[in-house]
Amino acid sequence: CIGTKFSSRWNDIMVDMALQAVLTVARPSSNNNSTTSSSNPYTHKMEVDIKRYAKVEKVPGGEISESRVLKGVMFNKDVTHSKMR
Repeated sequence: CIGTKFSSRWNDIMVDMALQAVLTVARPSSNNNSTTSSSNPYTHKMEVDIKRYAKVEKVPGGEISESRVLKGVMFNKDVTHSKMR
């Protein structure tokens, strides 16, 4: 819910991360019209495939204010044996 106390408290962080995530995974659309003006970046259609290129991952511990958008791949190592450290 957008109107909750939680979202109003963390609104700036959530909006910034959402915009940063979309801009990170946005790619030029494959069906762009070649007759559009290349000097105006707002005339180009962008494709955002969030199901393929974006994932929200909750890592235990930390605070919401420490949340970040990662550009790249995230690996999480689960320690299953004490000698793996």
